[in-house]
Amino acid sequence: MVRVGLVAAAPVGECALSGVALSQSEYVSQRAPRMELLGDDSRARAQLGGEAARIVAVGNEVLVSDGTGFESRKTRLTVGARDGLLALKRGAAAPRTYRGTLEITAAGGCLRVVNVVDLEHYVRSVVAAEMSPRFHPQALMAQAILARTYALRSASRHAKAGFDLCDTNHCQAYAGAVVETPQTTAAVEATRGLVLTLGGGIADVNYHSTCGGHTAAAWEVWPGAKHLPHLAGATDEVNGAAACARSPQSRWTADISAADLLRISGAGDRVGVPTRLAVTRTSPDGRAAQIEIAFGARRLAMTGQEFYLRCAAALGWGVVKSAWFDITPTSGGWHLAGRGAGHGVGLCQWGAQGRALAGASAREILTAYFPGAEVRRLDDSSTTVARLAHD
Repeated sequence: MVRVGLVAAAPVGECALSGVALSQSEYVSQRAPRMELLGDDSRARAQLGGEAARIVAVGNEVLVSDGTGFESRKTRLTVGARDGLLALKRGAAAPRTYRGTLEITAAGGCLRVVNVVDLEHYVRSVVAAEMSPRFHPQALMAQAILARTYALRSASRHAKAGFDLCDTNHCQAYAGAVVETPQTTAAVEATRGLVLTLGGGIADVNYHSTCGGHTAAAWEVWPGAKHLPHLAGATDEVNGAAACARSPQSRWTADISAADLLRISGAGDRVGVPTRLAVTRTSPDGRAAQIEIAFGARRLAMTGQEFYLRCAAALGWGVVKSAWFDITPTSGGWHLAGRGAGHGVGLCQWGAQGRALAGASAREILTAYFPGAEVRRLDDSSTTVARLAHD
């Protein structure tokens, strides 16, 4: 089981829960299932009688009522839907459906929701949220293996908050059952139990949209990252061209004004107007490793990755798509001509698609982007779950 903190939406003080029937392929039923309320001790059970339950944070406690007169106040609320899904609606956001159970607590009048879900069901949602279902089956299978690997390797990332992984790109995008498709589910089932390993343990893995022709070394992107050979960066060339060339973000341009650059720098109005933006050092693959912004005689330096993230915060995601770009001064600011989208480490998703279309299998795709790593099954006698999880 995986504990996923549902943090993508802003914290709210109230939400609604209802039961949803499974699809015809999983469970033949036209009626929404009754929700089951578990007690604080996980033994006491009660059937919620209404079609929907109202969940409200009252200080550090959770109040639940179901419209039939039933009301209960708990420090921890656990709700499941036997033979069905749970639909969670928070605020103005559209409802999302989830498998497994939802654990709900409150702190300071805000609800905290954790989805406890089977690993394979978690991977179903991640693959559908992270990669287009229109991609080649082998590319989807490679993504499924990586999503499973990442979940097991990073399961303690949010331990202090009381869950394993969050539902945002900080970990892996997770949107519950509503995003699942037949194509992505088939990819998960075809790779059930398969993970990427290195030296007998689960490998550290990363992935991104489009590398632009060469993936990045992890330590060039994130200072302090371990120098692991399978994350040293690799060429994306297949048959004389970048495998990710089909990506709409393979090549891009962006224009940054002096006002934009001032916001990106975070230096404030006191420093004056920016007079220079330049790449002062590149990494071996060609990405901007060091950026300098000048305000007259004053200089501000940062890494290329930091500049890319600052651009996203100041201008919005998708304006400056990566840290791989050339800079040309213009009369109104600076023109960036770039390649790729995302941090560039690990698997290139559009490259996986290109390799799959060229005939590569999921295993071949993964070993191309993670040299030295192997795809293995969790239940192999030589690679047990316990060993993989703790090596």
